[in-house]
Amino acid sequence: MKASGVTNTILQDLGAAIVSKKFGETSPKVIEADLCETYGASRSVMREAIKMLVSKGLISSKPKQGTRICPPSEWNLLDPDVLRWMLEGDFSIDLLREFTEIRMGIERQSVLLASRNATPEDHQMMMACVEGMEAAEAGENDPLQSDIDLHLAILKASHNRFLNAHAPLVDTALRFSIQLSNKYKRVRIANVSDHRNMVEAIIARDGYRAMQMIEMMMNEVMSFIATAQKDIDSKGAA
Repeated sequence: MKASGVTNTILQDLGAAIVSKKFGETSPKVIEADLCETYGASRSVMREAIKMLVSKGLISSKPKQGTRICPPSEWNLLDPDVLRWMLEGDFSIDLLREFTEIRMGIERQSVLLASRNATPEDHQMMMACVEGMEAAEAGENDPLQSDIDLHLAILKASHNRFLNAHAPLVDTALRFSIQLSNKYKRVRIANVSDHRNMVEAIIARDGYRAMQMIEMMMNEVMSFIATAQKDIDSKGAA
């Protein structure tokens, strides 16, 4: 469901407020009329925004029960917006770690299937992404986006519809995990040589080698997440 401009503004604001507990802290009940007044929006626009929040598991709207904010246990964590709101709001290293554990499975399977199923066009796209990372290394491209583009190209090259359905979620999580990893490595961009070697293994149909490369990279991410957790713990103890 794609939101209009006004609806999307309300969706993003309300969604972030619910996830950060800035909205609904005193009462879980949602008063549609009050929201319309707050945002200066019509009932139809507000209902559309609420309907989208219902689809994300943040709000429940049932006959005789009214419209209420749902507890975190009911949120759709596989929704990219919900994940982004959670990571952007009250940043949780535990959340990033848990998703990275899931991402390990997704990306490991992606490189294996890409080594079997990728077409010559997929090979060209993956190499173009590697070249984009090399350009970023030279300061001629966006470091973060070029890295994300390659991971998504590999996901697409798996030619598995269920894995591809995770692309928006992987995109969202990568924007946080890559920046965290690069911060602790004190670099602007991930190791381009490792990414090139992985792509070359995929093109050579060497699934085992490709999986070794992605596992090495993902284990490194988990290591940086552990380091970040220690930093957070030490600051809390100070």
